[in-house]
Amino acid sequence: MLNRRRAGTATSNSEFVVVEGRLAAFAPHHLPALLAGLKTDEGEDVVPAELSLAERPTRLKSKSTQVILLLCLNIGNDPPDYPRIEPCSRLECWIDPHVAQISRFSSEDGADSIAERLERQYRAQQRDATFKRAVDAHLEEAKHLMMAFRRKADNGRVLLHYNGHGMPRATDYGEIWFFDKDRTHYVPMNIVEISRLLDSPTLFVFDCNSAGSILQHWYKQRLHQIRPHDIFFCACSAGSFLPLNPQLPADVLTSCLTTPLRMALEWYINFSHRRHLLPNVTAEMIHNIPGELSERKSPLGELYWILIAVTDTVAWCTTPPAQFYQLFRQDTMTKALFRSFLLADRILREVGCVPVAHPPIAAQAHLHHIWDLWEYTLEQVICQLPELLTSELTVNPSYTYKPSTFFVDQLLAFKVWVESGDLREQPEELPSVLLALTQISYRVQALTLLVRYLDSGVSAGRRAICCGILPYASKLLVQTPDVFLIVSVLWMQLTRASTRQGTEELLQSRLEKYFIRVLQLDEKSTNVVPVGDGQTAATFLSDGNCCPASDATTLLMDFPESGTSPAVMSNGDTKYYLMKELDLHRCKAMACYVLCQWMKCGGEQQYVACWNNQLLNAAFSLLESPNAEVRSWSCLVLAQLFLGLRHAKEFASMECTTRLDLFTYLLQDKSPIVRSSCVTLLTSLVGVRVDTLSVDSQIRRVQMEKSLLIKLRGLIFEASMSVREELIFFACQVLFHYGSLLSTLQSNTSATRYMDYIQEVGMYSPKWMVEELDVQVTSQLSASRPTSNTRFAQAVTFTTGFLSRDDPAPSASGFCRDTIDSKVLKVLREMVHDAALMLYTLYHTCDTSKVVEAIKALASQQPPQLHRLENESLRSMSRVVSTDSSHFVSEADRARSTRNADNMRQLVLDMQDRRLEPRAGLGNRNRSSKAEDNGTYRGNGAVSTSAITRHQVLPSLISGDQIISATFRALEPNMVLATKNRHIYHTSYETYSTQTRIYGFAVSLLAPLQDVLVINDLSEQAGLLLVTKEGGFSLIKGCWGEGHGVPTEVAAFSACPPRGVVDIKSVYRSYNANLLYGGSIGSNGGTEIHVLSLDEEQVIQRLRVSGDPALTSLTANTTTRAIFAGCSDGAVRYYDDRQKQGFLGVVGMFNCKGALSSVSLPTASLSSAEAVVGAGPVETGAGVLTVAAATRSAVYIYDSRKFTEPSLVVDAFSLCGGHGGWPSVSRSPSILAFATGVHTGLLGALLSDGTYLAMNVRGRALLEKPIKVSNTQGPPLPGSCVVHPLRPFMSVGGEIMYMY
Repeated sequence: MLNRRRAGTATSNSEFVVVEGRLAAFAPHHLPALLAGLKTDEGEDVVPAELSLAERPTRLKSKSTQVILLLCLNIGNDPPDYPRIEPCSRLECWIDPHVAQISRFSSEDGADSIAERLERQYRAQQRDATFKRAVDAHLEEAKHLMMAFRRKADNGRVLLHYNGHGMPRATDYGEIWFFDKDRTHYVPMNIVEISRLLDSPTLFVFDCNSAGSILQHWYKQRLHQIRPHDIFFCACSAGSFLPLNPQLPADVLTSCLTTPLRMALEWYINFSHRRHLLPNVTAEMIHNIPGELSERKSPLGELYWILIAVTDTVAWCTTPPAQFYQLFRQDTMTKALFRSFLLADRILREVGCVPVAHPPIAAQAHLHHIWDLWEYTLEQVICQLPELLTSELTVNPSYTYKPSTFFVDQLLAFKVWVESGDLREQPEELPSVLLALTQISYRVQALTLLVRYLDSGVSAGRRAICCGILPYASKLLVQTPDVFLIVSVLWMQLTRASTRQGTEELLQSRLEKYFIRVLQLDEKSTNVVPVGDGQTAATFLSDGNCCPASDATTLLMDFPESGTSPAVMSNGDTKYYLMKELDLHRCKAMACYVLCQWMKCGGEQQYVACWNNQLLNAAFSLLESPNAEVRSWSCLVLAQLFLGLRHAKEFASMECTTRLDLFTYLLQDKSPIVRSSCVTLLTSLVGVRVDTLSVDSQIRRVQMEKSLLIKLRGLIFEASMSVREELIFFACQVLFHYGSLLSTLQSNTSATRYMDYIQEVGMYSPKWMVEELDVQVTSQLSASRPTSNTRFAQAVTFTTGFLSRDDPAPSASGFCRDTIDSKVLKVLREMVHDAALMLYTLYHTCDTSKVVEAIKALASQQPPQLHRLENESLRSMSRVVSTDSSHFVSEADRARSTRNADNMRQLVLDMQDRRLEPRAGLGNRNRSSKAEDNGTYRGNGAVSTSAITRHQVLPSLISGDQIISATFRALEPNMVLATKNRHIYHTSYETYSTQTRIYGFAVSLLAPLQDVLVINDLSEQAGLLLVTKEGGFSLIKGCWGEGHGVPTEVAAFSACPPRGVVDIKSVYRSYNANLLYGGSIGSNGGTEIHVLSLDEEQVIQRLRVSGDPALTSLTANTTTRAIFAGCSDGAVRYYDDRQKQGFLGVVGMFNCKGALSSVSLPTASLSSAEAVVGAGPVETGAGVLTVAAATRSAVYIYDSRKFTEPSLVVDAFSLCGGHGGWPSVSRSPSILAFATGVHTGLLGALLSDGTYLAMNVRGRALLEKPIKVSNTQGPPLPGSCVVHPLRPFMSVGGEIMYMY
């Protein structure tokens, strides 16, 4: 039993090693081309119309509000149409008018005290407002007051508060009442006249009977259309009367607007049914809740901020986002009154009175469920009052107050929703999360949750902007160094969501210096503290770092600029909190993105500000960063600076005249995004009015640009599409700036002049005219060539002065040729010629459409447009975690990884005990040659009955003669077919009984299809690589059917310069994302094999094939570094990277010539049988690599440890049934194609008579006779013969045959 257990453990370990090895062999990669252009809204293609930021007004700092308080109380006299019956409500501003009158011995004094109290209550909300109160004013006094305050307010808002409790009710004609001069009669005044005197914008508060009639008349006069910025608060609807309940104040609306928390407490005391659950709590206790409204840690201050969160939440959930921003995120007075009006709406509706407002609030606002949460929170505080207060209603020092869990609960609810909710919906907790940012203990957790939410897409960012996140983000960036990095990440997301709104906020708050400071942080000395999800500041802040309680009570919006941070240590060091999946490199890339967008959307002021804040030095130092993304974005931010600031461009150009490799060394970077961004940076230096320079400056400047052109034209056959796109941008820049120096372009005004010139250069002058770098110095221009030495670029610090404004723009007139040196003029014309030749070459290789588009823009006399910033933003800023990071794994990728492991384990188990052996009676039908038997070997036919192999055929869905190439997917039961008419079909054999078509699409290529390869097969970002007969490659993504996007070309390149038809053989090696292709692609037409890294998007090695034979096949081992090239000279060349240094070397050759010299062939001469038609590796269970190859006449089996002779040779005559066994074969068909199953040992061959057969590595036929393709009208093509690497499957002409 113990031995069995040990054997089982050994088997399990062995199985695990095999599974892990094969998963590693097919491991997916984050290829830049396949990840380019990720959707910014996952699962949401269209941003909802209500989130359109064009409808949302820009946040502006409003002027001080002018407030007019008109109180017509007429104390002691009831209104003529509304007599009050005692007991009734009497309190005005929490003052009993009769008591006030008695204490002052006059009615006027009593009303004045109420007016004074009302002013204090308003001033608590708007400290810098100007107030004027008028008690029982007559009509002319009121008019004069209105006109005077409008003049003072200018374009600002005027607030008119009218209390008409002592006047008749408002009329249906929109009239309110005042006294005449003698105070003997009531005089009406129409709302139309009032609005004319106060002009717009005005905020009206009408606390009187039938106040809704005023608004109703306003609508009838269509004033809401003429004056859209006016706001109304009316205490009741048209025809209604104010409540007279003695337990309520007479001015419920006014009390709610000016003292909302006190009104809410009063309502709880007198009307809440939950009040009876706390019999030990008295009204006096509730009236004496300790604390101040400004003290966030006190019970009263905590309740006040919770009430703000509750009312904001109600408004956020019941108001469209654009309107919410307008009403609740504009000036302080407006948002405070609208919040309080929601409370008034809830209270007044409970007593049968319906207040109205303009803009109206939702009719269901008073029913929102968060009001229940408010009452629960209120009870949490009130239930502590018996212990918190002494009998004298003072604070009990021995009792510790338990803070409310409101914000903790809201953050928890928001976290749960972010993790498992539908992120396309509007989160109701968002206002509370924003308010949590103002509290130190919740700030880090709230920020991390906001970052995660905004990472869901652009719509989330736009919702957050409408909810008012921008002012919070501005203050946090300036005043809280501890969350400095997290806030910079947040700013990237907000800028991505709305570039205009984000950059406007940055400009208003002058925040560019803080992002430049991010670039200046040193990775080694910066103390970055990783933060996980759900952590709060208290989780990782020590007592020495926590802000004292007095600081914690300070509101965020009132933080002083010099305020200390809780993370600032006594020794001056600062802890920077950052999400654990990010690092400082990623933050720097995001800061560069924000700065690029800020400069791009701004004007000269933004560029000058960046220059004065040392952006040049900060970004230049990042060119040496170990992170590719940082190098790329530093190039882009410098390019944007040079393109927008003439002074910066001139400064950098002069530096490059003596140190060319200041930037150009990045052209050799491994990362394609860095190389393309470097081309963009170099392009930004091109173009100068040389006629305004001195002769010496002309020579130096033009020589620098000439050197750049020579370097960049060597990249026109670059494999990276993004690099070539920037080369087009560079060439167009040269044509735009210097094309007018050519008479042919200057005199021609046709729309096709540039394209005509390019075609003329390509056809009649197809050689470079600008001299190379290594030519002999023959002129002054060559003598001033810039130094090419990267050591100058290592520790350069530029000395830049303060810049008040940019250099003056050059004249719009053309060049003055008389002031240009003749040699300089000659070089410029040569540069224009070479730029045109670059465009001609790119046009005729892989970039036809891009060149045409660029030339059309150039013909319109507009400067060439930079697209690199937009493309890189979409690629790298669509998500918070970089696509190049190991943390970039989506939920779909995780699920796919688990599914891959399960499928691979199942395949390994299926093949573990399976041996591909022929059925009994077939073993003696093969005639073969073996070294140790003088070239003759016959099988004995002894086969174990447990190894009997049967087969089944699944007919093709497409005519077999139309399929030019086929390939199996590694783990999915699917196959990809390419046809002659340039269609791609995706079929499934999941049922193992028939094939079904999944998806199909046509491709637009410049040449006929030759081959198709699956790239990144085990990833959710898998693609197809299409190979044409002219050596072109096209990478397609979104090609797997519905839900996977639309087929889109994301990369295109050519194996060699245009040469007509080129027979390319190619193979993709998954474990290192290398594409190997070969053929007559050498510079002189010789045979070469190129190794192209799809990760780097460049050729990393070129292998010259000795003797220049034609390449007939190319295969690679999946689990090792070996590749095998079959050639027309009868040899299979074996290359490997045995030193694991990343470069292939020749190991040896398997020679297939002359191996059948001792075997008499009935047909086919030896000379025609020498070309190898296919070769590939087979891994055996003993760990020995076997190589199988085939010529037209035989199949050869080699041991990779012995190159000199094959271990087994099976001639085509024997394979087809010669020498007995099958019916007599008079003429043997030749082998047209041959393929191997690396991990199954299945060998497949396509014969010249249109049939195909299968055999194992022992040379034994697995079929009773060759099979003919059923669905075909002609012979199958060699490219359609493939064998599955992991399953015992083969396909010919789209027909699948599998062994079981």
